[in-house]
Amino acid sequence: MSEVKIGGVIKFGNYDWLVLDVNDGNALIISNNIIEQREYNVKRKNVTWEKCTLRKYLNGEFLRKFSAADRKKISETLISNNNTWVSTDGGKDTKDKIFLLSLEEADKYFGNSGDYQNIKRINSKDEEDTKGHYLSNSHNDSRISKLDNGAFEWWLRSPGGVSDTAAFVERKGFIFFNGCLVNGKFGVRPALRLKL
Repeated sequence: MSEVKIGGVIKFGNYDWLVLDVNDGNALIISNNIIEQREYNVKRKNVTWEKCTLRKYLNGEFLRKFSAADRKKISETLISNNNTWVSTDGGKDTKDKIFLLSLEEADKYFGNSGDYQNIKRINSKDEEDTKGHYLSNSHNDSRISKLDNGAFEWWLRSPGGVSDTAAFVERKGFIFFNGCLVNGKFGVRPALRLKL
């Protein structure tokens, strides 16, 4: 494996991964691009990360795509599932090998602007957000991810504005707090903590 440093891209399993953080002998990594399209939950219903079909897939079928040796290098991580922007219940915290980033993590690791934590709403040049539905700032470009060479939306694990929605990153890099219906097919960018 090549040198693991924040902002670098490494190969692990059959994917290229962007290194978001390195601490305590682990690297937090996310797929460098969208790996596939999937629903957050196959059926449209009120659901949290704990119960959604995407979590089950990532920690089951997707995890098994890694070799036994590689699976041993993936740390189990305690995942917080709150949402400080809207009042929607994020459900119980979970322990996962593979997960999606939260709203807070998408802001922290792609720009670390603090805009999410400071509850700022910065309007984009293309649209005016008067209701606080999304975060748009100078770090939008760093959040853009591709599927088949084109920019595409990708899921976050945080709940949206109502319980049958989940937050996501729009193709221009905006973070949409109110989310989209859980049975929509958006991009998947798995994240994990890799033992170093």
